[in-house]
Parts: sequence; structure tokens; C-alpha cells
Amino acid sequence: MNFINPYEVLEIDTLDNSDVKRAKRKKITEFDLSDDGTIEFQDFKIHKADFLKATDDLDNEQKSQFYWAIKNNLELSDFLNSGDTWFFENYQTQRIFNNPDFIEFVSPYFAYQYNKVVLQTFESENISLLRKLTANPILVDLSQIDKAYQNLREFLNSQIQDLHQTRTDIENEESYYDEDNSEDVLTDLKEQINVDLYNTLPSYFQSQRNEIAQKLRNVSVAVFNNLNSSDVALQIIKYALQFDINNLTKQNIEKDYNQIAEIHNERKETEKYTPLLLKYALTIRQLQELIQGVENDSNTNALISKVNNIVNIDDLNKHPNLFDEIRQQIALSIRALSVEIFNEHDDIETANSLIKTAQRINISNNEIKQRIREASRDLQEIVQKRVTQQRSELSQINEIFSNMYSQIRNTQTDNINQDQIVKIFADVFTKDIIDLVANATNHSDLQEQIFGHCKNIATKLDKKYSLATIERIQGIGRRNQSLSNRITQFRVEQGNRSSGFWSSIFGD
Repeated sequence: MNFINPYEVLEIDTLDNSDVKRAKRKKITEFDLSDDGTIEFQDFKIHKADFLKATDDLDNEQKSQFYWAIKNNLELSDFLNSGDTWFFENYQTQRIFNNPDFIEFVSPYFAYQYNKVVLQTFESENISLLRKLTANPILVDLSQIDKAYQNLREFLNSQIQDLHQTRTDIENEESYYDEDNSEDVLTDLKEQINVDLYNTLPSYFQSQRNEIAQKLRNVSVAVFNNLNSSDVALQIIKYALQFDINNLTKQNIEKDYNQIAEIHNERKETEKYTPLLLKYALTIRQLQELIQGVENDSNTNALISKVNNIVNIDDLNKHPNLFDEIRQQIALSIRALSVEIFNEHDDIETANSLIKTAQRINISNNEIKQRIREASRDLQEIVQKRVTQQRSELSQINEIFSNMYSQIRNTQTDNINQDQIVKIFADVFTKDIIDLVANATNHSDLQEQIFGHCKNIATKLDKKYSLATIERIQGIGRRNQSLSNRITQFRVEQGNRSSGFWSSIFGD
């Protein structure tokens, strides 16, 4: 809204009514003679209708006095006409500035120019002029105050939005910044947001000052979480605390500052442990590789020694609390390996051994400790169920051969259906049953009984059939060295028997 002072347009230095009318007729003639119905005034064109409206205001005595007072205040007149800032640089309080009617009169024009000037000054970072622009109350009433600050308010809101976007981009890994150039975040923020300029602004902008500080705090947290730089995060939040903010905002930011400072100090303290941390990072990676390879690794029992070679539990437990998270990750990795071995290969012994290894690790997190404890308990329950089932199945096998021996022990060899016995051995001792008996190391008593009955039966048979039955039970001792040796010895003994009648039929 351009300010038109009729006294200045009329180019008169008197309040005499006749002089005013004479000058007005002259100006109207200039309008009428112009090509577009306007005349040049200052740096803009005035339309005839605007001129007539302004000159009509002179019929109002109060407005006439206000126009005359402005005409005689060169600095104020230049500001209202062109935005010249000398009015603020050479500010002098005048009694008329305290007149509410004058403030109401000049307010729209003052707000219009001030709105432009204060934004230009802020953007140019002319802090000296900005201080002068805000040092004294502006000649604007409450109805125009928002208009006086509109451009600057919108600019500050755009800066707030830019900070929000910076934070979002960092969190979503869509920004220019990364861990290698995180220092640039602080540099760019200081270039973008000038704390001295913000602190110079009047209380009207307090909420935006608070918001800017809060947004800087948010960027700091994003840098901490996503760029892994506690140092830069700490410096950004320090910068946020330089803003003139209200107590509540300041307390919240100081709380975050203290938290980040504590973590930052912890990180500096742990620098001496970097080689060890790297070592255990490799340990965790190696454990993950073991987990990924379980599906294609049939020799699961060897994984126990591999885990023991990868991590020394006693050494791991000696390290300070700094290593709590490392210990937790290693324990969880071993637990995951145990679960994978059980799920993929049903190797409960190896799985159980590994879960016990995980339990040896000192874990401070009760939830993780409970997860490992539950996994161990679940395996123990499965082990117990399998032991019971295994013993039942072994007892049934033992009963078969116990009954068979009972039926033939008092029978002459010639009267025994030896082909049928060999067939029964073949039918009973399938690969699965041999594995069942061989793996039943917790039931060595039943292993021995089964072997004893089978040995007695084989002794009652001719050499050829005896060796055939022994061949069927050969594998049941592969995990019990003592039993395996006795089976081998018995086979040798039976092989050294004289062949007798059956050798003439089957040959040796």
C-alpha cells in the first residue's frame, strides 16, 4: 500500500485552504493531460482516483494535521514513501508517536513498508540495522501488527520447514550428509540460521525462536542416531541453546544435551577399546556366517569347536560394562545357532551344548537372559522327552531279541529256522534303528543288553548265519567305543569258527 501525502504531491508549504485548492486544480490538470491518467511521484505513479481520495482527506482536520506532521518529518516521510531506513537509524521520539489516532492513521502505510524492510534486513544479515529496526516500538496498531511482520514470519516458517526437512532426509538416509561429512551439517546450519539475528527479533517472534531451537535439537538427534556423530550432535544442540528461548523449551533441550553429552563422553572413553570392539564385531560376523551355513553343514557337531575357537567366553566376561551389548549380541548369536541346528538337523545334543555355552556369558539384560534361559529349558524338555521315548523304543527292540533267544536257546541248531532269524535281524535293524541304538549313549545298559541277546542268538547259529546277524548289528556301537570293540571282537571270533556242515552248502 503506497503512501500518498497530498501535501507533498501538491508541492505546497502552507496549510492555507485557498492554496490547497489552487494546487489541487493544477494537479488535476496534469492528470487530465497525461496519456494514462497518472502522474509520477517519488518512484511510483499515482492514479487520479488515489490522488483525489488523498486530497479529500485534507477536509478532515485531524488527518490534515497528520499529513502535515509527516511532511515535516523528513525521515518518516521517506520511510513511508520509499522504505528509506534513515528514520530508524536516526530515530527520535516525538509526541505525536504516542497519539493513538495518529498510530491508527499511519499504521497501514507503516506496516506495508516495514514488512518489506525488516525481511530485507534479516535476509541480508545486517544485524546492526536489524537492531535499530527493532529497538523502538513500531508505528503500527494491533490490527496491522501481523501485516508488519508477515514477510519475515513466512520466511522464518520456511526456515523451520527446511530444518524439519533436513532432519527427515537424514533419518531416511536421503540427504547429502553421511558419517564421513557429518561436520558439514553444523557448518550449513550456522550458515542457514543466524542465532544473533534471531535473538535480535522482538517478542512477537518468540514462538518461532523456540521452534527453531527445537528443530535444531531434532536435527541434532538425527545426526546422533543416523550419522553416528555424537560430537557434531553435541555441537548442534549447543548452538540451539544459544537462542533466546523460553524456560520450558530450554529445559527440554538441556535434558537432551546432557544425555548426548553423557553418551559422547562414554564414546570418547571407549576409544581405547576400539581394537577389542572390532575384534568382537568380527566374532559376531563369524557367528552369523555359521548360522547362515547350518542348512548345508551336515557335520553339526564340529560347530561346537568352531564356536569355542571364535570366542573365548572367559575373556569376554572379563571386559567392563562397555562390552555389555557385545556380550548380549554374542549370546544371542550362539542361541540362534543352537536353534538353527535343532530346526535344520534335529541335532539336539549339539544344540544343547551351544545353548549352555550361551548361558556362560555374563549378560546384564534380564530380558535377553530370560530368552536364553527359556531356550535352554525348552531343549531340556525335548531332551527329556526324547530320552524317555528312546528308552521305550530300545526296550521294545531288546524285548524282541530277548524273546527270540528264549525261543531258541534250548533248540538244536539244526532245528532253528536260521533264514527266518537272519530275516528278522534284517527287518529290525534298519538304518533308522541302527542310528537309534548307536545314538542312545545315555542308555548304554540297554545297548549292552541288545548286543548281549544278539550275541547269544548269533552263537546258536552256524557260522554263515552268525556272521550275517553280526553284520546287521555292526553299526550300533559306532558311538560307544567299548561296545564297538566287543562287536568287532565277537565278529572275529565267529569268523574263526569251523564251518562244519554249512560250509559245504554256502562256502566260506
